Amino acid sequence: MLTINRLDFTNKDTLSLLKQAPFPVKRLYWIYGVPTDSIRGTHAHRACQEYLIVLQGQLTIDLKSTEGETYQLHLTEPGQAVYIPTMLWKEIRFATDTVLLVAASELYDPADYIYEDEFNRLCPQLA
Repeated sequence: MLTINRLDFTNKDTLSLLKQAPFPVKRLYWIYGVPTDSIRGTHAHRACQEYLIVLQGQLTIDLKSTEGETYQLHLTEPGQAVYIPTMLWKEIRFATDTVLLVAASELYDPADYIYEDEFNRLCPQLA
């Protein structure tokens, strides 16, 4: 079961937020300036875990597991965060002016990304 965490934003210290990630953080990046209702993500990871933290705005995350389970999460306020483990397909829909901070367990590696065709082959019940 995936849960939405509520992080403490009282001291506005990004580094203290990262201490709440359930893994050692090796990479950080921001996603911003995404047009309303546009979708980002559309992939899974072999090894990389992610901790998604809403800094501003709102987003909806659709997830699929390799067992065919689906989840939909709504992060509606700053400070909400969710842990995304490996091998979960994700699609993130952004509201206007949303800023998302992503903490990743691994450095960028294009070979770690699993795109739709490969994910469907790995999970025939989803094809």
